Amino acid sequence: MIHRESLLHFRPLQHVFLDDCVRLQRRAIDARWHYSDEVQENLTGFNPLRSTVYVARHSYLDAWLSHRAESVRRYNPPSNRLIHEALFLVHDYLHVWAFNWLRKLAPAMRVGEKPITRNTIEDFVFCHLVTEAAATVGLDYWYMCATDTEALCPAGVNFEGLTVTYRLANEREYRRFCPGFAAQIPDFFDRIALFYCTGEFVGFGRRDLQRSPALHQWLSHELSYGERQRMYVRQWYAYLARDDIRYTDRQLRAKVDAARPWQKRLITELGRLLWDKIKNDVVHPPGRNIDPDGCWKSHRRTPDYRFTNYNVARRKDPGYRGDPHDDDSFRYWLGQFIVQHDYGALEEEFFPILARLRDRRDVALVRYLFQKRPRLRPIQGEPRDLFFLN
Repeated sequence: MIHRESLLHFRPLQHVFLDDCVRLQRRAIDARWHYSDEVQENLTGFNPLRSTVYVARHSYLDAWLSHRAESVRRYNPPSNRLIHEALFLVHDYLHVWAFNWLRKLAPAMRVGEKPITRNTIEDFVFCHLVTEAAATVGLDYWYMCATDTEALCPAGVNFEGLTVTYRLANEREYRRFCPGFAAQIPDFFDRIALFYCTGEFVGFGRRDLQRSPALHQWLSHELSYGERQRMYVRQWYAYLARDDIRYTDRQLRAKVDAARPWQKRLITELGRLLWDKIKNDVVHPPGRNIDPDGCWKSHRRTPDYRFTNYNVARRKDPGYRGDPHDDDSFRYWLGQFIVQHDYGALEEEFFPILARLRDRRDVALVRYLFQKRPRLRPIQGEPRDLFFLN
């Protein structure tokens, strides 16, 4: 029986546990480092190609999962962190769901299997951005922004959205600049998917943002988010590619082609499935998952800790302990190294040292200071390739 104050009354969250296209896996990292801000990056990791969503140890989400039918009050702290983590679980699930549906709707693409080369990478970047649109539109625009969360789960969760600042109550203001605009229709998915690819939000101009604080709050965030997604996704697929692909900074931000007939068809078909899933509560399981053992894997020996899981990196690989001369490499290596350790077993005097470790970039000193600190027990099945940029 589901308690009146259970988060499972959020139907897309219940889909996570009803749809066998996704599995949950715990990782041997301690979420309390991130909660305390000692490690600012969230290092749980993400890889929808593996049909898997990851959960950090000692996280609010980890504690809640086996009690999800109960009242959420006992498991959600005043910071609302559990709600945030539970909704990101849905966001990541919708990525997985969308990827598996893309495989079904466009089998010739062989998403997750066909080698990533200079000739294919942009098509796969397009596919990934469409799945990002599915996760964002499905959860934020069509569900959270159109739902009375307190009526659905009267537990003081007070949460409107996860990754967007659009508000349904502001649509009258939005229509002053784009007559006929509406987000609660199936065609809105096409608009967002194209926007993530091109950076152009049809119906609105940049000058409009200067004339309306409500419009500026919503679209300035989306403009930044869309550009960042194009950068991150291209970096991720270049990391997974068979060819040695190197983008310039300008190329990373450039538009992604989304105008070909097969692309338009794919967006429309996936959008209709997503609308039915969210608005009509139809799970729509894809039926055939990407094989986690057969999906794309990076064959680079040198780790890139923005995308390489240090828990399973090989000691014999060059750059195994990060590159102190590369800001991103060292920062993500250090963060991943730290969160392997048991946060609760460390004395308070230890924490002020961490900021100095980041500044000094001395790998030997890091290893020395942590050499006798207890680590979390390893968990079998963690992948080497995980996306950590956020």
